Amino acid sequence: MKIDLPDGTAALILERSDALAWVLMPAFIERVRGMCSVYDSEADQDIVADAISRAFTSQTPGLIGLLHLDELGKPIGHMLVSAGEWMGTQIVSVLQLELERTPSRPLTEIIMGWLERWGAANGAKFIHCTTRSAALARLFQSQYGFEKGMVLMRRGIRQERVAVQVAEPNQVTKEVSQ
Repeated sequence: MKIDLPDGTAALILERSDALAWVLMPAFIERVRGMCSVYDSEADQDIVADAISRAFTSQTPGLIGLLHLDELGKPIGHMLVSAGEWMGTQIVSVLQLELERTPSRPLTEIIMGWLERWGAANGAKFIHCTTRSAALARLFQSQYGFEKGMVLMRRGIRQERVAVQVAEPNQVTKEVSQ
């Protein structure tokens, strides 16, 4: 579904029923792959691209893409979102958002309104997103109406082999090798 904006740009929700979405899907996937490599994503680019392709052709997609198009129809921004369950609660998650221009208020209102309707149709109660910096978190608060709900932290897992051997009944010895 293409939505023309007052500034001459457009928002395109990538739905399988839309011929323009089929034409622009490869560009969308390349933008997602590029963002994965630039921002050192933990996601495997091939798996993400495959998941997007499968979701795009699905009757009820759990992943959906949105493109921001310039005045000539060239992609200048994208958003990748998912709908899924986390511990019994349906949640929409903004997985990627990249814009080459500062978003206009109409673009922000249209996209957030659409996300809320899509999320509600999927039984979601919240829209979640993570950001890579406090500055981006402030942008999401001021531009998109998000509130700080939690802080995501991460710790790497050492890649060592752990073998557990049983010595005697009710006794366990642990052998660790690197």
